[in-house]
Amino acid sequence: MNGEAEAIGAGIETLAHAGEAVAESGQEHFRLPALIAALSLGCVALLMLGVQPLVLGALLSDHRISVSELTWSATVEMLGLGLVSALLAGFLPHRQLRVLGAAATVILALANFAGLYCNGLGVIACRAVVGVSGGVVLWIVAGLITRSASAVRISGIFLGAQSLTQAALAAAIPGFAGFTGANTGLVAMGVVALLMLPLVLLLPNQLSILPKPPPGRGPLSLPGGLGLAATFLMMAGVVGLWVFIQALGKMDGVDDKTASFVIAASLATQILGAAAVAVFGPRLPTVPSLVAVGLGNLAVVALIGLLHGGAVFLPATLLFGFLWTAGLPLVFPLLTQIDPTRRVAMLSSGAQLLGSAAGPLLTGLFATDANVRPVLPTSAALFCAAVLAIVLAGAFIRKGR
Repeated sequence: MNGEAEAIGAGIETLAHAGEAVAESGQEHFRLPALIAALSLGCVALLMLGVQPLVLGALLSDHRISVSELTWSATVEMLGLGLVSALLAGFLPHRQLRVLGAAATVILALANFAGLYCNGLGVIACRAVVGVSGGVVLWIVAGLITRSASAVRISGIFLGAQSLTQAALAAAIPGFAGFTGANTGLVAMGVVALLMLPLVLLLPNQLSILPKPPPGRGPLSLPGGLGLAATFLMMAGVVGLWVFIQALGKMDGVDDKTASFVIAASLATQILGAAAVAVFGPRLPTVPSLVAVGLGNLAVVALIGLLHGGAVFLPATLLFGFLWTAGLPLVFPLLTQIDPTRRVAMLSSGAQLLGSAAGPLLTGLFATDANVRPVLPTSAALFCAAVLAIVLAGAFIRKGR
């Protein structure tokens, strides 16, 4: 999260902070129904991010996709979400939002339903279409959050809502698996999208044009590059491990039903992680806290890799969920300490999304259908590199550069 899930949520939070820095003329006061509709549709677009291990893991177990195809399915969906939302934000004004929102939601639902009849490359194609249509929905949601006078509060609500909806879906999937088998997650996401379709009528049809930011002062600095690299590497490690969580548990004898419960519980601990940082975050030293999160992720990898069995799988996955959302909000203060103008922080959304997309490709590079354990050392390497980048960025901060 968001789950993976929550690369997108943190990216939109960054947009929210950026939105608050613009002139007051760029802010709008939206009615509560419009905000509820936008956030609800955004949660629908991001449902897959929290349940990827369940949905793709079920297709893998059903021999409809290989480990390589699982990797590409996760990657193309994330790329679609990130690239489409970013490109639209850069080049398209927020107009005709109800028509675009309705079309994107319908296509998202149909692409999920189409996956019921697909194998291999067909599954990858369906996930790509879901990612593209979800990117349109996220562009609408980000537009409302960025322009809102209460952007930070609303983005926090959105992050929590994502984790709740993804946890609910993860908990519900095993109960219906007896009826729809490996297709349960796809059916659920398609049905939820259609049920939420009427909410597009509550969206504003257009949004004001944001004031243009001041022109850049030059190329990206080395400290800024290190901060963005840390963001990319951290998300690559997180998502690259999360996508294979169910498959890793299965190799240690964890059955699918138990894995489904553990994943749902992990999504719940993501909410606790976000809440903990919301309460204590302002008083935490940014660099040491991010380093602690990175080391905690390394501990998760070590637990899963060295101590096999369900007794380890449960606490390790719960800790992983907590660290995921506890670390993401700390990225923004790191980047603003590097560059108080927030020009670097505005790039963190892209860094997170690219890292989330690259993660499964990198960690799955040496994994096979028979052995997914190579995911663990690759994830560990990504977390180590992220910690190193954070420490180096912190050194530049202390020097005042």
